[in-house]
Order: sequence, then C-alpha cells, then structure tokens
Amino acid sequence: MGFKMSILLIAPPALWRNRYLEKHERGAYFDVQKRYLGSGAWSFPAENLAIMSIKAYAASRGIDVTTINAQTARHASIEQTWHTILESAKKNGDPLLIGFTGTAEMYEESMELALRAKRRWSKVLTVLGHDLATLSWRDVLARSDAFDFACTGDGEAAFTELARRVLNGESLAGCPSMFSRDDVGSAPVRHRNVPALNLDELPWPSRDDLPAVRALGMGAAVFSSRGCPFRCTFCTTGSKSAIQHGSDSYRTKSITNVVDEISMLHRDHGVNFVTISDDLFLLNQVHSQRRAEEFATEMIRRQLSVSFMVDCRIDSIDASLFSLLVQAGLVKVFIGVETADDDQLQNYGKVYDRKSDSQLDVIRKKLQLLHDLSLDVVPGVLTYHPRVTKRELLMTDHLIEICKTPAPNMYWTKIIAYPGTPLYADYKARGLLSGDWPTEYWHFEDPKAERQYDRFTQLISGRRSSFEFVRKTFLSTLDSWDED
Repeated sequence: MGFKMSILLIAPPALWRNRYLEKHERGAYFDVQKRYLGSGAWSFPAENLAIMSIKAYAASRGIDVTTINAQTARHASIEQTWHTILESAKKNGDPLLIGFTGTAEMYEESMELALRAKRRWSKVLTVLGHDLATLSWRDVLARSDAFDFACTGDGEAAFTELARRVLNGESLAGCPSMFSRDDVGSAPVRHRNVPALNLDELPWPSRDDLPAVRALGMGAAVFSSRGCPFRCTFCTTGSKSAIQHGSDSYRTKSITNVVDEISMLHRDHGVNFVTISDDLFLLNQVHSQRRAEEFATEMIRRQLSVSFMVDCRIDSIDASLFSLLVQAGLVKVFIGVETADDDQLQNYGKVYDRKSDSQLDVIRKKLQLLHDLSLDVVPGVLTYHPRVTKRELLMTDHLIEICKTPAPNMYWTKIIAYPGTPLYADYKARGLLSGDWPTEYWHFEDPKAERQYDRFTQLISGRRSSFEFVRKTFLSTLDSWDED
C-alpha cells in the first residue's frame, strides 16, 4: 500500500499589520480589518481568489489541491497555520509541493512556514508566487533556501504544470513561468512565461472559503480582468504588467462570463453584494468605458438583485456612465486619488489631465460627480513620502475634505516602496531605505517632516480616535512644523 501524497496552497497569516498596531489592536487579520474598516467591512473582499482559482484550474486537470487560507481561518500566529498544515498532512498525506501566495508584507510568514516544511519533509518542494516573486525572483531565491521556485506567470497554469510534473516524477527543468535557484546566477533571462491565459477559459474560482467569509461579515468577490496598462511608479501591478505578456499585460473576461459568475453567486450562495476585485475595473479609454456600459446593461437586463463595488481612476469617471452603473447596482467605488500635489502626482505617474492647471480641480469635479450619485467613495490617499512638505500636507487635508470620507487612517498613511517598482529603485538609489528586505523602511529627507510625523503618531497612538480628533491633531502638529 503506497503512501498518500498531497499538493498544498497556502495563504499565510497576515501578521504584518500586527507589527504596526498597538497591542490592543492586534489579532487575526480579518478581526483587525473589521475594526480598521468599521462600517465598511461588509464590502471587504475576504476570499483569496488567487489560490482558489489555482485550485479550480488544477481540479479541471485532474489534480487535487488542498488550500489553507490562514486569514479566513482567523489565524493570529504562525503556530496556528503550521498546526493546520500538519493536520492536513495527517489527513491527505505528506506534501510533495507547497505553494505560498501573498504580498511582500507577508514574505516573512511564507518564508518561515516554507522552512518548517522543509525541515519536516525532506522531499517537499516549495514555491512562492504573487507580485514579489514576479518582480524580484532572483532575490527571493538567492536570499533564502526557503523556496525552490518562484512563480512569475499566471499561477493557474504554472503551478498546475509544476504539480503535474512532480506527481509524475518528470523533470522540473524549464517549467514554464517557474524560476529555480539554478537560474539565479545566470545571465539576464526573459520571463519564462506560458502564453497569457484566456481568462474566459479559466474555471471560476473554488468557493470553499465563502461560508467562512460570510460568517466574518465580509464580502464575496469576482475578478473580471488582470494586469494594468498604466505604470504608476509605486504599483506592483503595473510593474509586473510591464514585463509580462507584452500586449497582453491587461486582459479582460467577457461580460457574459462575469455576469454569469455573479448570477451563480447570487443563486447558489445567496450573495447580494460583490466586490469586483480588479486593480482597475474601469479605465479612461473608450473600449473600457464601452465594456463597463455593457456590464451595466447586462446586469439591468437580468434584473439581478446584486449590488457591487469597483475600482477606477479619477480620469475614468463619466457622469452618464456612472449613472447607468448605479442603476445596475453600483454602490461603492475605490479611487486612488493619492495626493493633491501636482509635482508628486507627476512623480507617481498619475497625472489625470495634462491640460488642467490644477489636478486638484480635476479631482474635486470628478469626486463631486460620484457624490451627486450618492455613491460611497473609498479614497486611497498617500499622505507621507520622503520628500513631503508642509504645503503638500495642508493640501492633503483639503483633499481629504473633498473626499467626504471621514476615515482617520488617511491622515497617517505612508507610501510603501515595493521591490521591483520604479519607486523602490529611486528610494534605494537615494539611500533612503533601511531594514529587512523586502519591507524596508524609508527615511524622510526633511527632519521637519520626520519630527511632525513622529509627534502626530505619538499623539494618536494607542487610542480609538475619532476623525475629528485625528484631523485636529494633524493640523496642530503642522502648526509646529518650523519649530527648532
């Protein structure tokens, strides 16, 4: 009688947030998120569509993959996730292959779990996916023995092909979209990608986690596109898209496919709200505007009682189109407004209207269109960066007022320099980074900015502060900007 062997996919616990929060706010990721998001937690897309899409794709090829989502399981420690992995091994057999997904902030957790797996099972192979693996695969493989492979393409096809070869005892050399440690010291190589997947040919993601997500009071999600045609300097999605698939760096599903999936979620799971989790559902381009119109028209035609949320750019907001989307069920919009400072928007690669004398005027007018439609606007604001000035911070306060979203966290957000992005390269070249890769900290160039930030965060830390209190504290510390 042979031994059972298993294939695992792991979404590790997101302990990074605990490292930045006061002790009384620490805990399992989604518990913290619910406190952090407040009344908006119900729309947070808590499913991990990445591993669930790979699971579904592998199943369609006859390969069974066990998924462990430490976040929906409310794990607050590595130990909890490791225990779950051990329990899975007892039930399904020792793992031959384990894949890990997550942002750079979760690299530490993935690495620790991978090292434990290697100590426990001598033959297990480990893979890291997501943006960090694509953009910095050499560092991932060279800095630690935790991972045998870095996945740099669509995970569905890449991980499934690797799993097939592992299970069949075939050679793993040259596996599409996978780099190994043998590749690290080689001359520059092109990404070993399989052809870009046709998203309509993918099976819908497994919904095994959906009951847990709904029990947490959070939302279901669908994706209708991958990649991004824009190249914002701080964004891993744009940076990854720039090196993958050429002209296919931004791909979309057919509207029929997307609405069919939403209909299924409503019919089979009782879902009445979905977050369309695309990095950008709507672009400032004619074909994208027409696609959004087609989506809205189809939702209305089918009379689906499902409301939804999308992510878009400021320059993609059109009054008539958004009015139609509202009729179709749009209730919430995320928009990365970032900053009101024209020079900094230029540095971020996010100028909305080059003919306008003030990008703030563009932002104000576009946001007002959404407010006039009574939409819930969730703005992304990047308040602090190394060169921030007092003038820009005062403009940010005005920007937050324009957003009409009383979220205190907008006053303390700091931009993150992700490895592989132009922003990271810039900060590294200027000697602004320190700490442990890949989540290095950056330093303010102006001591006055650093002093203001320290004063502000000290005054608000450790308390559940109202929006009014945080704003008042923010402005009062700016008043002392020029003090010695």
